[in-house]
Amino acid sequence: MHLSKNKVKTTKIISQPVSRLAGSITVPGDKSISHRALMLGALATGETIISGLLESDDVLATANAMRALGAKVEKLTCGKWKVTGVGDNGFVAPDDSIDFGNAGTGIRLCLGLIAGHNIQVKFIGDESLSNRPMGRVLKPLSLMGLHTNSNDGCLPIKVCGNSTLIAAHHILPVASAQVKSALLLAGLNCDGQTIIDEPGPSRDHTENMLRLFGADLQTTQLLGSGKRITLNGPVKLQAQEVVVPGDPSSAAFAMVAALIIPNSDICIKNVMINPTRNGMLQTLQQAGYGISLQNERTLAGEKIADLQVVSGASAPISPDPDLAVTMIDEYPALMLLAAFAKGTSRFAGIGELRVKESDRIAQMEKLLFEHGVVVRSGADWVEIDGTGSVFGPNHCFNVMPDFAVKGDHRIAMCVLVLGMAGYLPTSIADSSSIATSYPGFIADMQSLGANIVMKTTSKPLVIAVDGPMASGKGTLARNLATHFGLPYLDTGLLYRATARAALQENIDLDDQDAIAELANSLSLPIMRVEELRLAHIGAAASRVAALPKVRSALLTLQREFSQNSKGAVLDGRDIGTVICPDADVKLWITASEKVRAERRRQELLQSGQEISEETMLAQLQERDARDAARDNAPMTMATNAHLIDTSKLSIDAALQVARQWVERKMD
Repeated sequence: MHLSKNKVKTTKIISQPVSRLAGSITVPGDKSISHRALMLGALATGETIISGLLESDDVLATANAMRALGAKVEKLTCGKWKVTGVGDNGFVAPDDSIDFGNAGTGIRLCLGLIAGHNIQVKFIGDESLSNRPMGRVLKPLSLMGLHTNSNDGCLPIKVCGNSTLIAAHHILPVASAQVKSALLLAGLNCDGQTIIDEPGPSRDHTENMLRLFGADLQTTQLLGSGKRITLNGPVKLQAQEVVVPGDPSSAAFAMVAALIIPNSDICIKNVMINPTRNGMLQTLQQAGYGISLQNERTLAGEKIADLQVVSGASAPISPDPDLAVTMIDEYPALMLLAAFAKGTSRFAGIGELRVKESDRIAQMEKLLFEHGVVVRSGADWVEIDGTGSVFGPNHCFNVMPDFAVKGDHRIAMCVLVLGMAGYLPTSIADSSSIATSYPGFIADMQSLGANIVMKTTSKPLVIAVDGPMASGKGTLARNLATHFGLPYLDTGLLYRATARAALQENIDLDDQDAIAELANSLSLPIMRVEELRLAHIGAAASRVAALPKVRSALLTLQREFSQNSKGAVLDGRDIGTVICPDADVKLWITASEKVRAERRRQELLQSGQEISEETMLAQLQERDARDAARDNAPMTMATNAHLIDTSKLSIDAALQVARQWVERKMD
């Protein structure tokens, strides 16, 4: 190992100003088409061949989901895949939960896809996806007879499919391609007509592809810009050959880069120009920006063209809010363009950006503000005062701090494009999120002339160890801290110390304000630790830990400890989810209820406290239920944590497993 034992390697990506972009690129296959091609191929009879599939994290999550449901999904060559569908046999129940990672489109469509099959499925995702609302899809599906159990409309979601779904007439309050698509996919197994009325335009890729796979589907115009889609079910899909066109959302970043970097002239090949997706193209052409269409053609029901992009124009842009659904993913790139325009640009009707992988309105406002751009925003709008260039917050410094992209691929690409076009470099600490939609983005930009470099650095190692009571997490965390030479904090002691103080002062354990005041007065290290291990203090600590103001009061103390320049190991119940969501290594330590109850009983017996096995088990179950059900920071395993079950492992064996996870991160 080349690094010191309490350091972890990180890669810093630095984007530096350039004078010109030139050449041609082919952006990855469209993500929306890729998801749908895999799903319909998985349900169809026969072998579907997909060319140009986007091999991003999101799409690969859908591919894995289709495998779990019984379809055979194979990669033939780069971008070319074969899907052998389940046909009349239908999907099968997976052996385990289906993890969609960060794929919002994939999971929402899959909820509809499996709705009409008699299987039970549990869907999970990463931390970002777990915070994104699914209720807008679950509610109309429930009206068709689908039974689900969710975390207040969010992941994890347990689905009980129903082969007797009822075909229904849905009137959507707002146009949504994901909701519409989920309902159409659910309607494939229904007897009768599934009818969807939407008030305005939305992406029609599902309708186009369903027709390609043999569905009987009609679209009629309603008053204004509304539309009615009618699907006649049940439908037996037939395998097809699908050519996936280039993703216009991915093309947006190269397009904007060429428009704002002087003397640039690039060609972006094979880009889809579907009318429900070309809002950005329309907006920029109408504003006088140098974008022309060449070699227009149609493949697999979708219109595509090569885009020739030339720099020069600088007009502000204010798209019609009705166009928002045709370019919702492109708005971050458009906001960046607006910062380089001359005048005020306004973007309205974009509230959906608040609930994407991150709050994209807030993220873009922060990014531009940090570079000296005047930005105003509301719940669903943004105004940007462009001056023709973006210099940066301080002309004296040529090194900017890393911008925290919060796992959002589109924000990460915006940061890098800003560095290419501004006067000062920009940087991000991690480019892995870009693989969600555009794995080759940096290489493509470099081929056009971008100066993007990667620098390997090291930073203090932070390890989060979570799990229920008596799982062995405390012992494991202490041993890890000793082995790697890191400071250690048992965060449970903070709550026990607060509870002890409350009991000593006869404060009601439901009096948040008084107990939060006690918590604010705590300092490290915690003294008289053995006294804190008493059972009655543990029970009081569990109640105190459920109080939001107390958790807030202790949050700062815990985070300050984790930011120690030497690194840190923290153990508790919400370290990886709340206290240190960006911890380098997250471990979830658990064991069976009976094993944990007996461990805790033996601890109490050794300290002179008598308790029966039955009573101990009941207390443990009650404690677990209370910790998991509390509204504020419930005990739950972080989506990217490594599970270690210590039921049958010795302390040394568990430590060896944990060390391997940590050392992999450090290598």
